[in-house]
Amino acid sequence: MTVLLHAMYLFTANGIALDEQALASAEARVEAWRREVPAPLRALRAALKSGFASIPATLVEQTRQKIKAAELDAEFAALATLSMDAGRHKGSPGSETSSANLLNRVLELYASNAPSLERQVAVVQEAVLCVQNLLDKEDRGRS
Repeated sequence: MTVLLHAMYLFTANGIALDEQALASAEARVEAWRREVPAPLRALRAALKSGFASIPATLVEQTRQKIKAAELDAEFAALATLSMDAGRHKGSPGSETSSANLLNRVLELYASNAPSLERQVAVVQEAVLCVQNLLDKEDRGRS
């Protein structure tokens, strides 16, 4: 999801459509970080969603919210890293492609890295969750 947000931002803000090599490079740059930091935080947050029998629900929810904040911070760290690299990426001018074409290239990249159908579904679910979390954080920032 991080690469998707990065690619779509470069496309809409700068008119740059990253090619397959640039997309793969961006993915390689943040893949280990996402796997080792945000993903375990996301799993822990999800596990606590149903509560924890011996701990009061309000305390569990407070903890979940702190984990969520750490998860979002970790996602933003990956985006910031890609943003720092943005000047080095070369891609075709946006006029030569469409946002749908770029989106398809990013999804093909993710699908190629997800060998099973189950993993592909998980990747899409992660992408949706990430967008939702980023939008939630943006909304809180405006408040």
